[in-house]
Amino acid sequence: MTVNKVILIGHFGKDPEVKYAASGAAVCRFSLATNETFKNKAGEPQKRTEWHSM
Repeated sequence: MTVNKVILIGHFGKDPEVKYAASGAAVCRFSLATNETFKNKAGEPQKRTEWHSM
């Protein structure tokens, strides 16, 4: 069995939403924004935000 591990550090877009599956298992959904700062070809700082649906 292979297990992949991802660590994301960011900001919630809104409050997490908890729903329950037919089996009774709780499922949590949320959006997380991560930011990347880099320099463009001209050497100017740029910031990019990417949204992740969990």
